[in-house]
Amino acid sequence: MEQHKRTIARAISYRVMALLVTAIWTGLSHAFIIHMVLTAIHYVHERAWMRLSWGRK
Repeated sequence: MEQHKRTIARAISYRVMALLVTAIWTGLSHAFIIHMVLTAIHYVHERAWMRLSWGRK
């Protein structure tokens, strides 16, 4: 099982990359707000999947 710190770090690194791409299209202020919300959603999603045993050996 992964630690919360690792999940947070993964979510943030992914969202930073996505933030840069979104900023190119929408501008930095809109992209920042969008990605703060999406980071929180991504964290919850990752933690929920870790609770499932489906597909693991």
